[in-house]
Amino acid sequence: MNEELRMQRCSQYGSFLYCPTRDTLCFGRYTDSECCYDSCILDDPEYQALQRKILKNRIRRSANSEREEKTFTPPSRPKKTATDIAWDEIHAKEEQARQLYRRNKPKLADGLMTEAMYMR
Repeated sequence: MNEELRMQRCSQYGSFLYCPTRDTLCFGRYTDSECCYDSCILDDPEYQALQRKILKNRIRRSANSEREEKTFTPPSRPKKTATDIAWDEIHAKEEQARQLYRRNKPKLADGLMTEAMYMR
């Protein structure tokens, strides 16, 4: 293709492949003449059928993904048993006692530690 013609089409249309009659990019415009194809590819029945098939697939995929998002349930955590809950309570009391010892409140901390020892 002529470099001057390419620059002219790029400045005029934004691309040297742009076809102003059909408002699309077309490889037939790569030549110096207007178009090297006898008929536009957009008028081809096979091309139109392919585009309809592509559109149907896009719609179906988006509907499937929306349906999957709606039916998605997050994985459930395993339920804690009574012993697990009791151990958590013991550890919490021991942690509170440590904090009380740091704050210089040994009487309260001793009480919590005694409870934790009885629970153990």
